[in-house]
Amino acid sequence: MAATELRPLTVREQRAAAVLRRVFPADAVLVAVAALLGTIARGLVSAYCNGPTGGPQGGAAASYCSTVHHGWSWGAFIAAAIAIVAVLRLLGGRRRLRRPLTLGLLVMALVANTAIVLSLPGYTT
Repeated sequence: MAATELRPLTVREQRAAAVLRRVFPADAVLVAVAALLGTIARGLVSAYCNGPTGGPQGGAAASYCSTVHHGWSWGAFIAAAIAIVAVLRLLGGRRRLRRPLTLGLLVMALVANTAIVLSLPGYTT
């Protein structure tokens, strides 16, 4: 079909095309990965704090564990991961490797969270 034979887009189709131009599919995948990594991070902390020994009894470890004793902490960890992605994407601007760098920094945040949990007293016992 020649381009001159195409009908103009409807208003609804124009809005859908505008959204797709603004939200690149890779960005949607990046947000989904951020949500998944936020869930993993919360799960790591929860596994430590609700472990077979009953978790830490005091000190900094108990303070760290106080973040997962509420139901809203799942949303908080996921929102924090998505916020990290949003800030890094804004700071990245139009750089060539902004998505891989953003994903790399998000994975580094998960590794840092894991390192914090592993360094808490009583984790290895």
